[in-house]
Amino acid sequence: MICSKQSLLEQWWDGSLEKKEVPDLEQHLQSCSACQTHLAKLKKEKQVVEEWLSEPVLPDSFTEQIMVQIRELLPEQENEPVIPIKKKRARRRRMALVIGSTVAILAIFLGIWTAVSPAFANFVKKSIFLIDRFDSHDGGLKLAAKNGFSAPLNKKITSSGYTVELQEVIADPSRITVDFQIRDANGKLVLYVLDNDNHSPIASLVDENGKVLAYGHDNTGNSNQHRLTLIPTEPLPNKATLRISANVLRQFNLHHEKIIKGSWNVSIPLQLDKGISSTRVAHINQTRTFHGVDVQLDDFLYSPSAMSIQYSLKQNEQEKKQLQRIAKQFPQRDYSPKMYYEITDTQGKSLAYLTHDDLPGKREENHLNSAVQKIGVGEISKKDLYNPHPLKKGYLFRLKGIVKKEATDAHITFNPQTVSQQPVSFNYKGNLITITYAGHEPSKGSHNHNLAVNVELKPVNNYLGSMDWHFVDDKGKVHNFYGSAENKNGVYHYTLVIDDIVDAPKQLTLVMDAIDHYYPVDWEVPFHFSK
Repeated sequence: MICSKQSLLEQWWDGSLEKKEVPDLEQHLQSCSACQTHLAKLKKEKQVVEEWLSEPVLPDSFTEQIMVQIRELLPEQENEPVIPIKKKRARRRRMALVIGSTVAILAIFLGIWTAVSPAFANFVKKSIFLIDRFDSHDGGLKLAAKNGFSAPLNKKITSSGYTVELQEVIADPSRITVDFQIRDANGKLVLYVLDNDNHSPIASLVDENGKVLAYGHDNTGNSNQHRLTLIPTEPLPNKATLRISANVLRQFNLHHEKIIKGSWNVSIPLQLDKGISSTRVAHINQTRTFHGVDVQLDDFLYSPSAMSIQYSLKQNEQEKKQLQRIAKQFPQRDYSPKMYYEITDTQGKSLAYLTHDDLPGKREENHLNSAVQKIGVGEISKKDLYNPHPLKKGYLFRLKGIVKKEATDAHITFNPQTVSQQPVSFNYKGNLITITYAGHEPSKGSHNHNLAVNVELKPVNNYLGSMDWHFVDDKGKVHNFYGSAENKNGVYHYTLVIDDIVDAPKQLTLVMDAIDHYYPVDWEVPFHFSK
């Protein structure tokens, strides 16, 4: 299952999540099995990278040793004579044989070397793994580089003994990406995240008047190959400046955070006209309302590095007011609506697909990244990026469904001392929620005890979405909690742990503030590029 907060989890993991969002995300992590699984995957990837970096460095003479042994294996070649044009085919064949022999010998040599040198074998295997992991799903950047849209930067910024090496940039109206590495004073690649002490963006794209067109973070995570991605949400000028400004290197995990302070600043002028002139734009400009949500489709872009669609979603004013009431008490929650859709060609071939893992049907397809232009209570403007397919004559946008957060007044009051013997239930729009247990558990924190509450949820359909809830005791005090969740045959089992209660109150109320509802939609919009 893929959680909608997975991108926030990755920012939290690499240390780029805003501090004000950290408490809510950490609370969410305790109760979300999908995020817990993804975190375990991130930890495993970090372990692989650290193992790779700990491998012994190959000697400086390694390359020469290989070439000496290859030269010994190759036959001596006389000076190449001048060959008439009519013998050109024979020369190509001979050259192919020589090159093929060299490749074969090199392959044999590498095979022997990896067999007798486990360190080198691991080096080869893990190097290939890292490269593949970094770029395996992003065919758009590979295609753009192949077609001449990448430019070398060769910029180095050194501070506090650490050097940020900016390698190359690819820029077009869909996105601007910058690849870079970080090295210590000895030239060794290090696992740090380039950041600011207040977690503000380290990169911005500005026009000649100083207007910011896009922001970017070092969102690569715990890897030695970094990538900045800036996704503009409005038309680009032919010239702009990329500004990078960071004052900390951050190494972050669940247990501690290591910070190195410094100053890594640079401004790089970018010429964007090549990427702009190679981008096609289809102005869709269609708006419809489904289940209280205004869906506005704006533009579809086909750029050298990606194809993208821009759109906005907005709930009606009544629903927004209800959510705003909750947001005053719990401002860090996500109150924005979402939509799931597919983009195909006129023959029905799927080119892009964005969905939720709990929904029936296939999973998301080709999705690379997203940028949020505007987000608020009950509204959002987005730009979703996908790997580009060959250009088509026409396209079809198919809206599959809408997910929106709806405020509720649902709550249930129970006695923690008796609920284990007498479970209590309530029904919310066909969804049966039952409290089956409440009891103290030994605490590893500063309190003597934690109060654990077990809740079962039987949803009315295959997808209910996330719930926002809290506890209130008999004195009116609001209690936060952490917990875990498990889906068993369509029934969700939650363990919610309140860590600030020593003595269980005689009365406790579980309040459901809001719930995500999924509404299937069937809306098709054809569009094409103007000639």
